[in-house]
Amino acid sequence: MKTNKLIIRWPNSNQKRPKIIILLMIVFLWSFGKDLIVIVGYPTTLGYFLYSHIGMEYLFFVFLISLVLLDGLTVWFLGKPKPIGFWIAISSLIVSSLENIISFSILMKNIDVARDAYIISRQARGLFIREEGLDYAFSPNVMYISFGMTIGLALFWAILLFWKKSYFYDKVDVERNASPGTE
Repeated sequence: MKTNKLIIRWPNSNQKRPKIIILLMIVFLWSFGKDLIVIVGYPTTLGYFLYSHIGMEYLFFVFLISLVLLDGLTVWFLGKPKPIGFWIAISSLIVSSLENIISFSILMKNIDVARDAYIISRQARGLFIREEGLDYAFSPNVMYISFGMTIGLALFWAILLFWKKSYFYDKVDVERNASPGTE
């Protein structure tokens, strides 16, 4: 009697996950959680104030919901790698960067509104406000440095993803094992 077993092994199934993949899981999980918190408390966020100030609240929600979905799926595919997971992760970084660029543009054109919205946001959450800290945080130099760091981090995560692209693309090793002595 001939018996065949189908053995399916994912790459690295007997090995630990690469540390870079674990780092990316943490980063995307943090982003996913942060976005969920923003969904719950959106009326008190600086981003919502800015988008509503220019009458584009819908864009705030388009970005937010897109990022929740993309970040959540990225975490899923970092845990269960498939080729589509790589492109979802890259899409998440692109959408996040696009949202940051648009938000930064709105912020720089409405710096006084942003400052007031930040104060209202902190007060709504019961947080302390220091006037000298506000002057520093909303200075153009600090804003440009923060923006550059944000975009730089997204680029760094993208480089790590491209470096570990094979993690998503390694094929499932499928082999048929016949019982000994059968062909």
